[in-house]
Amino acid sequence: MCGNSKVESVCSVEGSEMTVCSTCSKYGQVIRRVRIETRRPGKTSFQAKPEKIEEIAPNFAQLIKDKRESLKMTQEDFAKKIQEKVGVLHKWETGHLKPDFQTAKKLERILEMKLITFFSSEEKKIGRQETVGLTIGDILKV
Repeated sequence: MCGNSKVESVCSVEGSEMTVCSTCSKYGQVIRRVRIETRRPGKTSFQAKPEKIEEIAPNFAQLIKDKRESLKMTQEDFAKKIQEKVGVLHKWETGHLKPDFQTAKKLERILEMKLITFFSSEEKKIGRQETVGLTIGDILKV
């Protein structure tokens, strides 16, 4: 309320919640105290956690086709079972189309196999560095 940057509590002032300093807290009812952590300059306590990334298995096409064939089902029969068009199933099995995550999870449940893999963001960075060949920047330098 007064503009003081030293906020110490959250108060209800005339029906509105406000973060206020200790002087202004007397104008309302204190709801909770705010604890502000002070940091020493030069020291950071933040450390990024690697996030988990999920991706459809790179060999999903072969996995789907092998499992369907092991069940001795034609593409038409299997497409009916998973409620998809035969053309879409054919594109999955040839690798021309990837199923979305919702469909991949449905296929995992029906086929009783894993199609979605999890890895950390650190692994993705390392893997990407190894697989990248020539970039646009390399071409422009040449």
